[in-house]
Amino acid sequence: MRIQSLVFILAIVFISSRSSYAQQDTLQVIAQIDAPGIHPWNLTYHDGNIWVSDDSLNRIYKISEEGTVLDSIQIENCSLRGLTFKNDALWVINNKSIGDTVLYREADSIRMPLYSMYALDKDTGEKSDSILFMGEYSRHVDFFGLQYFHSKFYLSFNGGWGPAMFEIDPYDGTRLDICCAHPCGMTIMNDTLWSVRQDSMDGRGNSVTPLIISLGQDSTLSSITLWDKRCYLNFCALGICFDGDHLWILDVDSKKINKMEKILTGIDVGKNKDLPSELSVSQNYPNPFNSTTSIKFSLSQRSRVVISIFDCSGKRIKTLVNSDFNSGFHTVRWFGLNDHAESVSSGLYVYEIKTNRKLIRKKMLLLK
Repeated sequence: MRIQSLVFILAIVFISSRSSYAQQDTLQVIAQIDAPGIHPWNLTYHDGNIWVSDDSLNRIYKISEEGTVLDSIQIENCSLRGLTFKNDALWVINNKSIGDTVLYREADSIRMPLYSMYALDKDTGEKSDSILFMGEYSRHVDFFGLQYFHSKFYLSFNGGWGPAMFEIDPYDGTRLDICCAHPCGMTIMNDTLWSVRQDSMDGRGNSVTPLIISLGQDSTLSSITLWDKRCYLNFCALGICFDGDHLWILDVDSKKINKMEKILTGIDVGKNKDLPSELSVSQNYPNPFNSTTSIKFSLSQRSRVVISIFDCSGKRIKTLVNSDFNSGFHTVRWFGLNDHAESVSSGLYVYEIKTNRKLIRKKMLLLK
């Protein structure tokens, strides 16, 4: 039985009698652009542009906010659905099972479908990483959305009984099943995971709502629920993304991408007392370590983060991270390799985490 732990809420929801939702029950479209492709499916936003997946052409389009197609990436042998950015890498979910594995139970065994996620270079489309994970029971699932949030991937899908979610750890591929009614396309707005809420089994929805994620003391997910207050849409929606000011939502019937009026959310993430004042860095674990160790850090606001590894002489041997991170809790791993992908020798090393305003160094010991 799980030990009851202190639970902190990553999204603090406050609804007063004068809630802005009372004035904004239906979101209004303020601009509209054409979605490229034949069957546009999902959206994500990165570096000032909208990225659109097409599951019939298995192509990803990069378009401007004015609707101009700037680039496209063709993905072979893939039924392309959700897409999201993890730092600067574009991750996609393949809706086609790539094989199966046998799961043994006490009385019998069943064949479980295997699915995959790919990391792509956003400029060339070359694959740089992948994650394999099992589906749900022996049935095929249809994936709707994919979003990277607080060091985990969240996948919305229809498993045959209704929409639900997986949580995938990008470092070891561990999958957690989440009972969460009717999520579809997802995005991050104000450090909160938002979703198009489905009202059918085919992935379509007519409202958007924040998902409230609760973590236990060991930083593992304990629950995820839909907020019962929704912003309604006057069209049938699927994909969603956020540009820092406005939501962009895909109208699946008209194949238009609608820019929505600003949402006065009533969600306060600035007062989250569990986040550090600016930057907090934990001691790596395990320490000492043999070949792999994890480094955890947390940010109070979005920031550029540079993580470097130094040997005992003070020489920089590895730049582990040089990317923008959202506020929240993050984990990176070092596999004992230098910048030339060569294994380093046993000894004392220093890892340095630097943001725009703060720098923290800690020691770690590699033993082989």
